Order: sequence, then C-alpha cells, then structure tokens
Amino acid sequence: MAGRGRGARLSHWTRLVWHMPWRRKAEFVVVLTLAAASEMAVRLLTLPRAARLFAVRLDGGGEVQLAPEQSSTATLPPWAVRRLAVVQAVMRHWPIDGVCLRESLVAGQRLRRLDPVMKVGVKRSADGVTAHAWLQVGGIDLDPSAIEFGELVLDGR
Repeated sequence: MAGRGRGARLSHWTRLVWHMPWRRKAEFVVVLTLAAASEMAVRLLTLPRAARLFAVRLDGGGEVQLAPEQSSTATLPPWAVRRLAVVQAVMRHWPIDGVCLRESLVAGQRLRRLDPVMKVGVKRSADGVTAHAWLQVGGIDLDPSAIEFGELVLDGR
C-alpha cells in the first residue's frame, strides 16, 4: 500500500509539472540544482563560504540580538514571491530534516537582486537548544517563526 501512495504522489507531480509553463519548469530545475548544491555546501564549507557561494550576505558583529517583530512577504515584488514559492515547494519535499539553512541559501540566491541577509538564531526549549536560519529583505524577516529565535549575529568572513 505504501508503494501505491508513492506512485500516486509521483503521478500527481508528473501531471503538475507537465502542465506548467516552461518558465516555471525552468525555475524548478534551477531550484533543484541549487538545492543539491546547498546540500554539498553545508556539509563541506563553512557557513560564511557557503553564503558567499550563494551570494547571500551574513551580518557582521558578534553579539546576540532579539529578532524583530515584523514578518511579511507582502513587501516583495511579484517575481520574488513566485521564486520564493518555488523554493518552498521544492524544500518542503527535501529528503533531509532541518532544511532551513539550505532553504535560506537557495532562496537568498534566487532573491539576490533584493540583497537578502541570512540570519541564524537559537532558542532554548525543554528539548534543548534549537537553531534556525531565515532570510531578511529590507529589514523584514521572510519567516514568521523568526520572532521565536534570538539572533546570532555572525561574522561574514
């Protein structure tokens, strides 16, 4: 029965992709390629090097700051919202848990004309410390859950 479920999902994705306009198909190919590259980058490179490779800026400094209380994609131009939707669709099905860092790298590369800044934060919970990465464009966090994390301001070297 599990095989039928996978087959049905594959059939759904095949139909969905088949009926997509060519530009959207091309964007999916670009994002899939970048996602694979991000997987290698986070395993083989330091975070500052991976960010530079994906043309995503990291904050300089070294102190911990609280994340701002704003969060919205409403301020993004339509082309950026479309690209972000493709990145989120691909990363939602990525086979690795904890894809926020990879998603931030890929989304940052696709939104590079908006000069995104990648943020990394932590929060303490009953289970221990949890880390999270997200993008900020124009001083606004693109991830609503960013408010839950204390920002680690990283040295971009």
